Amino acid sequence: MDAVHKNSLVYDHMPVDLVIVGHGENEGSILHRRSPPAPVADRQRSEFRLTQKGRLQAKAAGDFIKSEIGPFDFHFCSEYVRTMESAASLELPNACWTTDFYIRERDFGIVGMDKEETDRLYPEEERRRAINDFFFYQAPGAESVANTVVRVDQFLQKIAYRCSGMRVIVVCHPGLTYTFRLLLERTMSPEFEEEWNKRTDTVSTCNILHYSRRDPDTGVIHTHLKWMRSVDPLKVRTPHPWQEIIPTSFTNSELRELADKTPLLVDNSTEEIEDFWRLYQKPTTNSDRVIDMPPAVYIEKNSLEYENMPVDLIIIRHGESEGNLLKLRNGRSRDHIDEGTPRSPTPNTLLADRPSSDYRLTQKGRIQSQHAGNYIKTHVGTVDFHFCSEYLRTLETAAELGLPDACWTTDFFIRSGFRDKTRAPPEGPQDLTGDESIGHACLRVDKFIRKLANRCGGMRVVVVCHHGISYTFRLLLERTMRPEFVAEVKNASNPIGNGYILHYTRRHPETGVIHRHLNWMRSIDPMEQGDLPPWEPIMRPTFSNDQLRQRVELTRQLVDNTPEEVERYVVEHPNSS
Repeated sequence: MDAVHKNSLVYDHMPVDLVIVGHGENEGSILHRRSPPAPVADRQRSEFRLTQKGRLQAKAAGDFIKSEIGPFDFHFCSEYVRTMESAASLELPNACWTTDFYIRERDFGIVGMDKEETDRLYPEEERRRAINDFFFYQAPGAESVANTVVRVDQFLQKIAYRCSGMRVIVVCHPGLTYTFRLLLERTMSPEFEEEWNKRTDTVSTCNILHYSRRDPDTGVIHTHLKWMRSVDPLKVRTPHPWQEIIPTSFTNSELRELADKTPLLVDNSTEEIEDFWRLYQKPTTNSDRVIDMPPAVYIEKNSLEYENMPVDLIIIRHGESEGNLLKLRNGRSRDHIDEGTPRSPTPNTLLADRPSSDYRLTQKGRIQSQHAGNYIKTHVGTVDFHFCSEYLRTLETAAELGLPDACWTTDFFIRSGFRDKTRAPPEGPQDLTGDESIGHACLRVDKFIRKLANRCGGMRVVVVCHHGISYTFRLLLERTMRPEFVAEVKNASNPIGNGYILHYTRRHPETGVIHRHLNWMRSIDPMEQGDLPPWEPIMRPTFSNDQLRQRVELTRQLVDNTPEEVERYVVEHPNSS
């Protein structure tokens, strides 16, 4: 068995060979080069056919695959016409193709039309695209790159479940091949954007990505997809060397170096730091150190909770950032940019031109992070796995924790939610994850939690993430129902502030017995004085029939059938009475 990076959440049980092919040139490509005939211009994007050149490209890809890779056990393609035509044009022997909804093309919404037409009809979109994070920008009616990653991950999970140890080919879309690379090679989003910007038309010529668990030199099968090569089938005489996939991880110092590449634009004043220290003068205590005990089994009758979880899961919200500080000073959203506001180089306008993913920690934020690290070192001890969002403020928080021998892995699924920086904040309570719904944030955080269960069972794990994502963890781990969740969010007396810690454990606080699920938690402000808050048992709700009815009756019914409608229904359906 090969050595896998200690902190890696790579996909397990994958095919031995996974080949991903982008479709050939199609009618849509011609739309960008010359005025097409009206029938093509009016055709839905999903119905674009291959051009003659595209069919030749697909045939060349098929020739390379048949001569250099061999037969496949499973064949998948997008259900768009151009990918189905590309798959058929590969002419693979005995192929049995299955279309899959999750590998469809990314939906570009209004910007999917001709660029000149988009600029004429929607001139504000170019500004929105320029000022928002590339990875999270979402045009009206469109799908962001971030959202695309979630469904491609779902597809990869399916083939891990069904096609482990097999040989699999996937025919999809050129843009989607970059999404596969992001997930399979654990690329960070800045590197993804750089690769995307460097792309040329050759990416549309049935380019082949070949991933393998087989060592190219020894033939030994490893536990993960560990090698890849990129092949242009039209350049078969060019060498296509294998490259080893090395998951990216960082020490504390390397995280600081990443953060320091971005200049700090806003920081606390001397007076603000003095006020901050007057509020917090916390002594260090060892009175609550946990004790390792032998495992036991605890079974819940009706539970669908996460199995095989870490014994200790510590979730930390990043320290105060430049954006948080400006929001406090201004009493308004730090993201909104008023139309017509003079663009003088103030902290507000400088930050407005910076993607929110690049916000740095303030001096106060670094102090909060250091105190959070003191809690972990004193009351948790050695941590086995370290994860953080790839936003600068979480990278910097992770580094400032000062955990010894830390080896940090960034994870895309625990990023902050996207907020459109050109849009004014709505009146009243806002969605915690910005322009991304909490429901969608739950999908990706759930994926992250399941990866933890798969790789980190029985271990100690620390996760550095964001405000809304911390609440999303609570929603999923505590199985909070929506009304209680909304009430928790609105409760200003129990917030998840900057640097706050959510500590979940399977260890009974009094007996030390390890239970089956994460059954206790406590929320900690590491700057607070005095004793630590007590552990609270997690009471996940279940209901009898009568309790469900009582809960329903809390909502007044506004519309119902008339007596005549009910009588007629009973006559027509005698078995319903």
